[in-house]
Amino acid sequence: MVIVFVVTAIAAVIIGAIVHYNKKEGERTEMLRRLAERLGLRFTPKHHTLPGRVSDMADFARGHSRYAYNTLHGPLRVGSVTLDVQAGDYHFAVTRSNGKSSSTQHYNLSYLAVRVGLPGTPRVTLRREGFFDTVSAAFGFNDIDFESAEFSRKFHVSSSDKRFAYDLLHPRAIELLLDECPNRLDLRGEWLCLTNKDKRWEVDEFAGWLVWLERFVNLWPDHMDDLPEVSSPATATGAATWKD
Repeated sequence: MVIVFVVTAIAAVIIGAIVHYNKKEGERTEMLRRLAERLGLRFTPKHHTLPGRVSDMADFARGHSRYAYNTLHGPLRVGSVTLDVQAGDYHFAVTRSNGKSSSTQHYNLSYLAVRVGLPGTPRVTLRREGFFDTVSAAFGFNDIDFESAEFSRKFHVSSSDKRFAYDLLHPRAIELLLDECPNRLDLRGEWLCLTNKDKRWEVDEFAGWLVWLERFVNLWPDHMDDLPEVSSPATATGAATWKD
């Protein structure tokens, strides 16, 4: 009788936790849907793959069972141009084995990606320096160094074109990045993407990073300003413009 009571109590706790989790997830999905509506973007709660080169970026190439969900997407006014935007949540799982048993851990993070419309853009990756970067540097595996010693100390930058990286990360851009910056910023192919490790943003954080992204894009060098307008029926209805 005692065993039955204990099993019943444990089952009740588990069911309660599942119900609470599903309720919180439902509330998050609804809040993101409302944000998409406010921005004039489409919203897709269902699982799907990431577009273009975004899926090749480091944060999205880990583990298995990979999919995007709770996705806001469509044309959005960013600075002086209208760009294709995709933002939302992303899931992947990692299975580890010790030879006798295995366990699977699930990860969820949020991201913001824009298609900048420059397919020939060199690859640039910027992320915060970590312990292994310090160790690698000691063995001569250095990243790109900049005139700002503070910036070079805090961030690891790599690129397929060092000169382009210097043009993109000029002193004013570095000032912005030192003031506030996502954990990782990737420019690959036509896509620019930012993430904050394995962290899901609160709904209002999506809005905050959109504002930050506008500031960053507005600091791009003159020869990168001539970005093509996105051709989309949604543009005619008036895409949202983010202001500081």
